[in-house]
Amino acid sequence: MRVCDVLEESYHFMQNKKGINNDKPEPLRTYLNEIEAKQFIIDNERKYKVPRIEIEETKRQLSEYQKALKKWRDDNDL
Repeated sequence: MRVCDVLEESYHFMQNKKGINNDKPEPLRTYLNEIEAKQFIIDNERKYKVPRIEIEETKRQLSEYQKALKKWRDDNDL
């Protein structure tokens, strides 16, 4: 199992436990939670010694979620 996977799933557990973005419809909730979790990994890469290859992949995934969020907002006039 990869470091970024453990961090991301732990972060999602915290998000779900606290009800973060539970008031948002799908897929908005997913986009927001994924973006926040991936940004957390990037911001804490040194602290948790996340391998560079995992950070590069996380950055690509973050970019894709940001694009999806922008498209969703454009499509929903938000």
